[in-house]
Amino acid sequence: MVGISLSGFTLSEFLGGYPGDKGFSSPTTLILSVTTATIVILLSIFGKGFWKRFSFLIALIVGDILAVSLGVVDYSVLSTKSWFGMPHLLPYGSLKFNWVMFLTFFVAYVVAVVEALGVYQAAGDTLKENISPRRIQNGLIGESAGSMFSSLFGGFPTTAFAQNVGILNLTGNVSRIPVIIAGILFVVLGFVPKIGAFLAITPSPVIGGIFLPAATTLILTGFNILKRAPDNNENNMIIGLSIILAIALPNYATGWSGVTGELLSNSILVGALSAIILQFALVNLPRMIKNIRGSHD
Repeated sequence: MVGISLSGFTLSEFLGGYPGDKGFSSPTTLILSVTTATIVILLSIFGKGFWKRFSFLIALIVGDILAVSLGVVDYSVLSTKSWFGMPHLLPYGSLKFNWVMFLTFFVAYVVAVVEALGVYQAAGDTLKENISPRRIQNGLIGESAGSMFSSLFGGFPTTAFAQNVGILNLTGNVSRIPVIIAGILFVVLGFVPKIGAFLAITPSPVIGGIFLPAATTLILTGFNILKRAPDNNENNMIIGLSIILAIALPNYATGWSGVTGELLSNSILVGALSAIILQFALVNLPRMIKNIRGSHD
């Protein structure tokens, strides 16, 4: 469901927005998105060694060069950024507690935790490792600490980025070293606003072309995890109903307000809650009743 939920965003980037937007599905947009996606797919499937491991980076560079040659890169944002800058503590004012905002974001973070659990499971499946509860706990603590720290300096909260699991699948590069190097680079670039803005001017169709194959592999990873479940009527019903509700129910919940609308409009959370409730109703509860009757007999 994480992969399916990403597909809408990824496809909007791939096509340049939504119907009616400027440049939506235009020849220039499709040239950028199709070219980058084709490079990722061909190099990740047929490439060896360097070409396979760096397929996403190669596609990004080619896509950016193509975007520059087509004149669709907007450099205006660079003039407003300085070469060096320091983060400011509480740039939007002092901290104030608001119950309405708290409840809204609490629901959002419940969704983020559920999504993170799915990402951890998918990453473990890719790495052929069993992700222990302790490692999951450490991951959630790390995400929470990073989100709280960054918010003090006006930054956005962070969560597990599901597209990265797709990158692991396609490149076969499962080393921690690239992640550590990228983390160090991002910390350094945080003090160089102009370079950070330069990296952010990559057009949306290039981003969509890169992440469309990644979202695809994430969905297939989920299917591979589901294959481990015993093939019986109960599991098939739990899996099928959870996927159907996760895909269909958010479309009807978009007009609902409040916490209910916030909860039911997220496909990942709907799928997770549906699976838990159905597991209890169709498997755990009948098993408990059977055990109670057996003990009485």
